[in-house]
Amino acid sequence: MRRSPLVLALLAALAAPVAAGEVAVPSPWDGFGEGSWVIQKTTNKQAGDEAATGETLQRVTLTKVTDQAYTIKAETKVGDEWMGSEYDAPRVAAATSEAGVDAPKPEDLGTEKLTIDGVSVECRKSKFVAMGSTSISWTHEKHGVVKTESTGPAGESRFEILKFKAIVKVKGKDVECQVTRTTFKSPQMDNVTTTYASPSIPGGTVRAEIASKMTFGDTKSESTSVMEVTDFEKK
Repeated sequence: MRRSPLVLALLAALAAPVAAGEVAVPSPWDGFGEGSWVIQKTTNKQAGDEAATGETLQRVTLTKVTDQAYTIKAETKVGDEWMGSEYDAPRVAAATSEAGVDAPKPEDLGTEKLTIDGVSVECRKSKFVAMGSTSISWTHEKHGVVKTESTGPAGESRFEILKFKAIVKVKGKDVECQVTRTTFKSPQMDNVTTTYASPSIPGGTVRAEIASKMTFGDTKSESTSVMEVTDFEKK
């Protein structure tokens, strides 16, 4: 699943050290071997603009695994050809304290019970300040970070788990997913992303639904985008 940079920074700050001066970086490719791939179909629609409506196919392949990074090849289908390039997704990051800068530490705000999908979960509540942004997070012992509310110079964001278990069909088979919603608001943008994620699918994301509203002066636009996995292979 995709999370806000602030949420990822919080997870990295809390991760256990894997080597001197390094911390683990959570990745949706954890547990998959070289050669694992996924096909994603994305349908885009723009209100009032048929020319901006269409479908694209993307193939994402895990080409190399090292202790330091996953090498990912992302390709888009153009005609009968797949075109794209590779990039590295780090598996570890240098601890900021090693560079002479103290890593920000969450402030413990005690415990609080939340109700998620009809289930009451007791969470550890904490406050995290970094890069001019302030985030309040709720973390459960089993489910990890289940909710965050953040404010900063760029705007306001919120992340929350909506369902612990939901079924999405991929290639006619049921895939159990966790459903999350991320919202972001600023004077220029209002964005809502609903994500269905499963650790059994390479790359983690099974389906993502994005609704966006943009404002630039007197110009306003609305668009939707739906990404869904149509095929995959894990190794």
